[in-house]
Amino acid sequence: RVLMPRTATGQLLPPGWIGMSPSGKWVVVEWSGADGATEVWDRTLTRSLKTLYPGASHSDLAIDAAGQEMIVYLAQTGPQTAPFQGRAVFVGVRLDPQCTDPLVCTRVVMDASYLYAAHMSGIGSRGRPGWLLVSTYALGVQPLEAFQDEIFWVSLDGLHAVKRIAHHHSDVGEGGPLGRDYFGEPHATSSWNAGAIVFTSNWGVPFERYDVFTLTGAW
Repeated sequence: RVLMPRTATGQLLPPGWIGMSPSGKWVVVEWSGADGATEVWDRTLTRSLKTLYPGASHSDLAIDAAGQEMIVYLAQTGPQTAPFQGRAVFVGVRLDPQCTDPLVCTRVVMDASYLYAAHMSGIGSRGRPGWLLVSTYALGVQPLEAFQDEIFWVSLDGLHAVKRIAHHHSDVGEGGPLGRDYFGEPHATSSWNAGAIVFTSNWGVPFERYDVFTLTGAW
């Protein structure tokens, strides 16, 4: 039986998503709602072991260069950015419940204050530990800032090394009569060895056509 957390008024918090850590040691659960948080649970889903960060965000599981499992998320709400002087940043947190010292277990992966939004994929870190794939998108912002509407690798060691891969040329169409084109977001991901990347693009025309592109030799 899964022990679901409750709000102060006794209301159950439903999970937004549940995922197994790369090693299979732990389960990561994102609890939805204003009182929610993203946590590490045991494999039986009966006990919360550690809170990773408040609320929910775009995130993925990855392996750092030292072989430690972590979650990388985009800190963008007030409670998430408070430890980082209010800045929007990509943050990596080690999953190990015994790792509780923020100076050791938490690191800023990259500044994100000039980005509108991003998705990330940690699958390639299975073959290339210490690297995360990021795909960003803007909402009609011109001229584009650095790393906007791009696909790139970023290191997880806190040294902010970046390997730029491509512009995805997709347009999410914010401000039009149909609203935002969710399927225009690139959602880039990679193979386990990081040698191939796939992403979608409407190639600048929202709500029309979506093609899947593959980049090989992307490392």
